Amino acid sequence: MLKALFSLLLIAGIFICKAHPLSDTLKNNIPRADGIYMAVDVVPEFPGGLGEFGRFLAHNIRYPARAREQKISGRVFAGFVVETDGSLSNIKILRGLGSGCDEEVIRVLSQSPRWSPGLQNGRAVRVQYNMPVGFSLTDDHSVAESKPPVIDLPEKNTLVQYYKYPDRLVDEKESADYISFIYPPDNSAKRLHPFKEFYANGKIKLNGYVNKRNGRLFMEGPCVEYYPQGTKRLSVTYDDNGKRTGSEYLFYPNGKLHSERKHDPDNIRVQIRFIACRDSLGTSLTQDGNGEWVEYDGDFNKVKLSGPVKDGIPNGDWAFWENGNTKMVKTYVKGALKSETLYYKAEDKFITVNEFPMYKGSYKELNKYLRKNIKCTKKADGVLVVAVTVMPDGTFANIRIKKPLGYDCDEAAVKVIRSTEPWVPNKTLRKPLEVLIPINFGGRGYNDGFDYPPTLSAE
Repeated sequence: MLKALFSLLLIAGIFICKAHPLSDTLKNNIPRADGIYMAVDVVPEFPGGLGEFGRFLAHNIRYPARAREQKISGRVFAGFVVETDGSLSNIKILRGLGSGCDEEVIRVLSQSPRWSPGLQNGRAVRVQYNMPVGFSLTDDHSVAESKPPVIDLPEKNTLVQYYKYPDRLVDEKESADYISFIYPPDNSAKRLHPFKEFYANGKIKLNGYVNKRNGRLFMEGPCVEYYPQGTKRLSVTYDDNGKRTGSEYLFYPNGKLHSERKHDPDNIRVQIRFIACRDSLGTSLTQDGNGEWVEYDGDFNKVKLSGPVKDGIPNGDWAFWENGNTKMVKTYVKGALKSETLYYKAEDKFITVNEFPMYKGSYKELNKYLRKNIKCTKKADGVLVVAVTVMPDGTFANIRIKKPLGYDCDEAAVKVIRSTEPWVPNKTLRKPLEVLIPINFGGRGYNDGFDYPPTLSAE
């Protein structure tokens, strides 16, 4: 049986599939006539950052039953304004999926807690924020298929729960990857509940405190996390809103210090400062807030991001690695994000979408042509993906459907794309490339254009 999987892609995050130089208006951060900014010195932020925003959506959005029954998948594009007090207004669907998905995105965004507002010249301003939310169907288990359990904090007895990674609740200890214990409240004025997690091997995984307010469970007070072998992984403190505050220390699995950050959640301009960073042998990379910052995945096997810091904030070009073949380069000036460009690995170098072999040398021209010429006899609703293998001379070696939509849309898309051959080649490339073209049909039987520009196949 198909199970629903909710996926989130944030337009401000590292998964954006767009390379966009800023317009003159954006470069100067000029507001629209209604006073709303499209770009600012400091972007608005959900409490705890983009990761927490993703978790908020993942834990609250329910895949609509009607969409699941009709096997509807694709992306809902939403837009809203982050007001000067951090509240969200003007929540609108810019491009929808239908079948209840649009309404579900609006419902959950309407429940969002207040954000840190965007800043321009040190002043809080209204900022437009656009983001796509993806709905897909898979055979894998999904936390979005059922509503997460409501946890009542114990007053007398210890609450014991069993989990599979990353945070799926299971019934039996034998099938669990880790076990959590929430104890009755301590004798402090805040009545915090001691909270511990243990790996299946019996070693401690986390030692901290939790609290609950307005139905929301959150960490509060000092917290230490550990690796499965027992060495310390993270030492951090949470304030009474569940935000990290003060110094945070991250350690390598070998026990050596990796990094120190300082959190100031009440400082809406600079909430995180990068203080120190070292390699696994202890050699300093960043000292006193200046130098090169490097972060890894959870196992410290692969670099996740890297870039220069100055006076504790990002300054210069930062590389965010989605995988070994894709990276996002974000350019910061004194902590303010100025531009971001996605690069794909082709042969022995990285290229942008504007350097792909392409129809008339421009994916925008291809988009325009497909929008005009692809027609379906039925009102298809969803996204299909066509894979085009392009030779160095711009001719096609193969066209295939990477993700089918059905009806007669698949055949129509292949026929129209084939008619665009040959494309303008990239003469520096020596081998064929497989270019993935996402095409959105908005339930009206014709092509609504790309959800994103084309990408390169990772296969």
